Amino acid sequence: MSDENKKFIEALQKRSENKMQIVPDSYFSPNYDPHMQLGGIRQFINCLRMESAGNYSTIEVSKHTGRYESYRGGDAWADDCAEAIYFDATISGAIVASLAQYIEGLFTYEFNRISKNSPQLLQVDSRRYQVISIWVKRDLEQKKLKKQDKKPSAHVNISKVNIEKTTAKYFWDPHWYIQKDEKQKGNIANGIVELCKLFKLDRYLPEDFELLLTAIFQYRNYVMHNGVEWDSDKIRKFKQVDDGLAFDAFEWSKRNGEEYIAFISDELVNKAIQFCDACLEHVWFSTLD
Repeated sequence: MSDENKKFIEALQKRSENKMQIVPDSYFSPNYDPHMQLGGIRQFINCLRMESAGNYSTIEVSKHTGRYESYRGGDAWADDCAEAIYFDATISGAIVASLAQYIEGLFTYEFNRISKNSPQLLQVDSRRYQVISIWVKRDLEQKKLKKQDKKPSAHVNISKVNIEKTTAKYFWDPHWYIQKDEKQKGNIANGIVELCKLFKLDRYLPEDFELLLTAIFQYRNYVMHNGVEWDSDKIRKFKQVDDGLAFDAFEWSKRNGEEYIAFISDELVNKAIQFCDACLEHVWFSTLD
């Protein structure tokens, strides 16, 4: 445990009647506390759900009390209903974004911790390490050639030691995974799955966690880069993702009988929270080291 963490816990002890035992792997940390983070996300989700429910209640009550005729008239009711759809779509994007960043941060932090505390766990004989090693060596050699063309005195370290060091860095980074064609590609969901399976952490996680991660990060990416309204081609591609899931992860609004806007389902949110709980119990400060 770092001196900074010790000071933090000692400060907590002084404020507590019950002395807290300082242990090497306490999650109490001034730098990263996934337990409190997840608690904050739960509150965030509950607040958004309550706001959405309240919004629809207001619309329904206003419809039956004559508020629209008295105060606004015209198509005010239809406008409010339409805005409510976009409101819920925005809520879906916000909830998934909070879950995605939490999961991404948790696994990135944890595998980085393992790499520093237990470098002996690096699996140099694994397919992941071997493919990354080839890619790193080729990449460094290409950089060296490019720099030498521009500036002969430029230095790029292509020593065996540096190749191994760089390979290890990418090995522990869950943002990368190895495709079937033996090529390295960036994808956080697939990278998490690959590392979990490599270290047999998947046995502690829900059986459908691969599909769950696919649903979360695909939806996060679609909304982040395209907003909540997508063209027909993007809708078709995302429907392929949705249809490949083993549970009802999304609900759709329709326009002219065709799926138009995707919303996350309560089942997806509940499964995501259960997954995060399982990660905290079995992956965070895992027994690997």
